[in-house]
Amino acid sequence: MLASGLGAAKIAVAGGEDLARNLDSFNILIAQPYLPQDSQARFYQAHYQEFLSLISPFQSAGIR
Repeated sequence: MLASGLGAAKIAVAGGEDLARNLDSFNILIAQPYLPQDSQARFYQAHYQEFLSLISPFQSAGIR
């Protein structure tokens, strides 16, 4: 799971009145990073560049 997805899941589950304390109980270490194979990295890099080109007009207009 990506770190952002893990963070969102923690916030959703922790909820309640004392969010900081509840989140602290979820602190875990991720043992191993995910390193994609070269073919996967090239595939996602190409799609990421396409994504950047699609959002460029919005960024130029100051929309974030």
